[in-house]
Amino acid sequence: MLDISCNDQFPPGFGRQPWLINPINGTAEEKEPACTFINPINGTAEKKEPACTFINPINGTAKERTIPEMKGKKCFGCFGEWVILVDELTRECFFLSLISSSKVHLPPFLQTQALEECAGKFSLTSSPTSPNCIITFVPFEKDFILLSRRHDKEWTKLAITHCISNNKVSPITGENIIYKGRLFILSSGSVALVFDVAALVDGHIMETMSYPFHDYPFSTPKRDNYFVESCEGLYLVRVHLFDEVQHVTHIEVYRLREPSEEKDQNQDEISWDYVSSIDDQAFFLSRMHGVSVCTKEFGVEPNCIYLATPCSDGERLYKYSLVDKTFSFNELLPGDEWNFGENLFWTTVPASGMQDIELGTVPPDVVELNKDIAISDEKPESNQISRPWADLPTELVESLFQRLSLVDCVRVSTVCKTWSLTSQFIPKEIAWPWLMHSPDIDDGKCKFFDPIRGTEHTQKIEALSETNQLVFHASRDGWVIISEGEAIFILNPLTEEMMDLPDLYVDKYNCISFTGMPTTPDCRVFAFYFRADDKKVKIYSWRPGQEKWTKTVPHIDTPFSGTINNPVLFDGEFYLLDRRGQLGVFNPDNMKWRVLSQPEPLYKGQVPHHAHACFSLLEVEGDLVAVISKDDTHANQVFRLDRSKMAWRKVEDLGDFTLFVGLRNSIAVPSPLKSRRNRIYLPKFDRDHTNGVFYSMDDSRYHPEFYGVKEPTTYVWFQRQMSTVRKKGDGCSVNSAEHMEQPSHQD
Repeated sequence: MLDISCNDQFPPGFGRQPWLINPINGTAEEKEPACTFINPINGTAEKKEPACTFINPINGTAKERTIPEMKGKKCFGCFGEWVILVDELTRECFFLSLISSSKVHLPPFLQTQALEECAGKFSLTSSPTSPNCIITFVPFEKDFILLSRRHDKEWTKLAITHCISNNKVSPITGENIIYKGRLFILSSGSVALVFDVAALVDGHIMETMSYPFHDYPFSTPKRDNYFVESCEGLYLVRVHLFDEVQHVTHIEVYRLREPSEEKDQNQDEISWDYVSSIDDQAFFLSRMHGVSVCTKEFGVEPNCIYLATPCSDGERLYKYSLVDKTFSFNELLPGDEWNFGENLFWTTVPASGMQDIELGTVPPDVVELNKDIAISDEKPESNQISRPWADLPTELVESLFQRLSLVDCVRVSTVCKTWSLTSQFIPKEIAWPWLMHSPDIDDGKCKFFDPIRGTEHTQKIEALSETNQLVFHASRDGWVIISEGEAIFILNPLTEEMMDLPDLYVDKYNCISFTGMPTTPDCRVFAFYFRADDKKVKIYSWRPGQEKWTKTVPHIDTPFSGTINNPVLFDGEFYLLDRRGQLGVFNPDNMKWRVLSQPEPLYKGQVPHHAHACFSLLEVEGDLVAVISKDDTHANQVFRLDRSKMAWRKVEDLGDFTLFVGLRNSIAVPSPLKSRRNRIYLPKFDRDHTNGVFYSMDDSRYHPEFYGVKEPTTYVWFQRQMSTVRKKGDGCSVNSAEHMEQPSHQD
């Protein structure tokens, strides 16, 4: 049994846990190429000779190791303890063991091409030491694959041009994996090509197609995909992020559905299921690389996905929890201190052949499970009352409202019809927006986070208990537009009243909004679609009683680069802010669209890369206000539209207002408390859900800092209307908030 825990060439604890390695490969002229080990938690690392950096995601240790065998080599992947290397001069290709330094040779690699043009990913059927191991190499955006067995003299090149030329398949991304004798290759068009490996060895290309992804309305310009094999099957993880700044916004997980034993094992039956949990597993991803570990064996938090990726501020380690559907991140190293390029890989050493290694103290921000306050399902026994609640003096009820929290105000107002009329006496300062998010869509529970008081409430909503990929789009007057795939409905989460809308394919709209109360005949819903080339706008409209959407395609004179942030209904028209900072206006009465020549765009020329994530438009006391941030670590910029001169004016102080901004919707309200004025709240909270994250216009800083805070993937800013809290019907004794659990923290 090999014991590497005593080897001083490795950091303490190297072995039975995932490590992030960065092979900073030396060139052929360098005398001492090396390997560096980095700590992804506290960002500690020393920059010395060209080295390979091993990063411990558990306790933050890091160490560099000089590896002579890596001199002049380029690393193309990592499989457990093995890295695959290609010599830059001779094109020698081999596996190298990080533990024993032993080699497994492969045929020379792509001698006729420049090495920098050969970016791609390797896959293999078994351990490199197995004589039956088959290795494949799939280059990025090419029309061929390379295949080799251990003892082959050269690579076999197989053209898959006929697959790429299929009008349903766009160029391959290079992401691939061999699973149960089949090679899965992902195309940039969200199609998985599936090949029989045994047939490929014989020189025959037998392929079929599968479609891993469901329609999901999240219009991010970039999506990274990772195949991950585990003991539970084959998974495909889809990461939504904003290009250039590389900020992660959403993560989806799919699992391959195997053909049933009763049916013929036909490749055409290949399909994928969206899953909301990976149970006792954890996935570790970096670039185009992913591994799965058993959390009990490796001592990491279960049901989580860890992603190392470069961002605008440097290298980040994201953690996405499938338990509460939130993600957070920490900085590995600042961008100006280290450039990782494409060299980060996760490595795991098999448990067999390893001695037990003491993992040491585990930082709470990495492995500690989220601790929610336990809520009892038992309901207190109701006491007999001698007279009806409605007979209480109005003055007493009004006084009661002045002393209750918002949740309790909702409950009290639904005791009976008479009390619902007193909702007008609820103090306005407690009617600020909540962050509505859905941590567990399987049981229909939604959470409402109050960023001002630092409390969180949970409510079970029956209408959401049997849905899968929910997306919260917009909120108005206590109602929320929600989609599940192409199905769309409007829901009042407090009363659970719901209105179904006709289906609308998710690729047909970027943003959506509505006018008026959904229960009134003058309510209209509008969905806007902006083509990627900025030269086409489509507008879909619906009103109660219609069986389908009405499509309008207005004439376009000025390119408009729309975002997913919802339009603002202002002076009877919808105003939209595009990624250049210019205004588009849609009139819902005459169905006319126009782009204003004034004010001038905030950004002239090309669309800035950061504009996807951080453009918000909202109304503040009769004025249009734009909130812009380059990314989530830079200062917010606020501009007010001066309508007298039709020009944007920079704002340094929000006065007595507080803003609540997000990717899809934003709300401005008079400051609920004097101490909360001049702030911009974001859809984030700290680990304990006791503090909302805000940007202070007073000191131009975020409170608290972004690193380590959590952000839900599905959310909307929700502001309830007390006039809508009573359920439909007479409702004298109906409590629409009876499922609303007590806040997890006291103010």
